[in-house]
Amino acid sequence: MLVLPRVRSDHHPILVELKEQRVTVQEEGRPFRFEAAWLQHREFAEFLKNHWETDAEVPTALKGLMVQLKIWNKWVYGNIFQKKRKVLARLGGIQKAIAVRGNPHLYQLEDDLSAEYNQILRQEEIHWFQKSRCNWISFGDRNTSYFHTKTIIGRQRNKIKALNNELQVWVWEENKLKDMAREFYQKLFWQNQEETREDIRLEGNFPIIDQNHINQLEAPILDDEIKTTIFGMKPYKAPGPDGYQPIFYQSQWHVIGQSVCRYVRDIFTGNKDLSRINHSYLVLIPKVQMPEYLHQFRPIGLCNVILKVLSKVIVGRLQTLMPNLISEVQSSFVPGRQITDNIIVAQEVIHSMRKMKGKKCFMTIKVDLEKAYDRCLTAFYDRLVLTRKCTSVRCSN
Repeated sequence: MLVLPRVRSDHHPILVELKEQRVTVQEEGRPFRFEAAWLQHREFAEFLKNHWETDAEVPTALKGLMVQLKIWNKWVYGNIFQKKRKVLARLGGIQKAIAVRGNPHLYQLEDDLSAEYNQILRQEEIHWFQKSRCNWISFGDRNTSYFHTKTIIGRQRNKIKALNNELQVWVWEENKLKDMAREFYQKLFWQNQEETREDIRLEGNFPIIDQNHINQLEAPILDDEIKTTIFGMKPYKAPGPDGYQPIFYQSQWHVIGQSVCRYVRDIFTGNKDLSRINHSYLVLIPKVQMPEYLHQFRPIGLCNVILKVLSKVIVGRLQTLMPNLISEVQSSFVPGRQITDNIIVAQEVIHSMRKMKGKKCFMTIKVDLEKAYDRCLTAFYDRLVLTRKCTSVRCSN
């Protein structure tokens, strides 16, 4: 137990440390990650203005800024945890001196150190908030221990230590786990090139896009669309390979906005290609609480923010058009509708089948399209209701 110095209060906080937790992370191979706490530093705005290459392409400017940020973080920003301990020690010494003999200079120094301490606490809070991404905790609580605990739990939960292979044998070696994962997904996504598929001719009444909608889709991309798209993203979403989260673009838009808009417009007009930004990290997310097999993980791709902007701008333009193209019975991937609505549809189907009389029989088939689900290419079809003569096919999704 430790009695801490006062910070703008008449009371001394007490620190009770039950057990020390140390987390060791290998520095080798660690990807760059933009720290949102850097934004709270008083010199960051000036630093960005001096090192952002306005005339360069956005990927080149981001890469150059990454190099400068690493240097700035080491020599200017520093270690906030060490700063916190030093400021707290100085604050305690000054308060002891004030208790012996009051001095206007000491009172002013105490106020300055208290302000610096509060600034460090804000940076520490944002640091752990960014790592834990606990969206239900609001800023200002200063509950950094909670954020820290959530981060540690998340790291332990997401770390794959051992898995069962096809022979029901536990694999612990890291290299063998990598080989097993690679073989699993190669087999999952493998496609027989010798397979031949007959062309399917679709007949029916399909909605037609009128010329006005076509003109709206083909209109030049505006800067306001790009800005609205970026500011519509959640600030602390997991970054892509370049390490920059949406909070960086949102908070520094007055500096980098013009460069970002110019680069996005050039991609849409064909003056630039996607090769500079079309990179992703593939991450395995557990589907269950304690996964034991590779099929219990869901692969997702972490894309760069600029790549997300391109797709979201297209989605923004399609939003006004989609209500004319989506069926009324479509339940997934539509705002206001949920895939769980299919449970009600399935229940009504089963109830109707039970009440049916006569010689005509029915059956239900539940299909789990695991490969399509893991690829995130198609919706999950819950129920197929087929007649014995297969005269019709009904899909609840």
